[in-house]
Amino acid sequence: MTSTNPILLPPSDNELRWAGVYGVRLTDPGYIYLVHHAGRYKIGRSRNPGIRLREAKTWNLDLIVIGAKPVWDHSSLEKTLHCGFADSWYSHEWFKPYDEHYERFLVDDFQEFSDHPLDRFENSINFNKWIASNGMAEFIIERNARRQPLRSFQRSVSSSARPKP
Repeated sequence: MTSTNPILLPPSDNELRWAGVYGVRLTDPGYIYLVHHAGRYKIGRSRNPGIRLREAKTWNLDLIVIGAKPVWDHSSLEKTLHCGFADSWYSHEWFKPYDEHYERFLVDDFQEFSDHPLDRFENSINFNKWIASNGMAEFIIERNARRQPLRSFQRSVSSSARPKP
């Protein structure tokens, strides 16, 4: 877990040189976090995950923090992950894996990303590779083809959506 005062360094010369090659936008530095509660996972974003997650624990004492990973363009990456996991969308930013294998894929792969702020660029590249190599890109392509807003798309493909009242 990161400190409450995360390091938000500007891109290095090497990152500037390679950003275009790897499709990484060197803007909007922040963190992607994953938390667990009652069989569901929240994929969220924050510039300061220490404070954000501490605040979240005040309204949900049973919240389990899986991790917070430094990345570039965290706002866009969060939306991309929400689309990539659309088939397990539950409600808002919460996802409910439909089986144990899918849950292990989400948690174990997420934990493989570095927690260190100096690995922000590498994490950004690796998140793009993860999305491209594990079926998530197909959901992104399908959503773009349908031209649907994210929430509408999630409702249409999710097998885990919260039942309507």
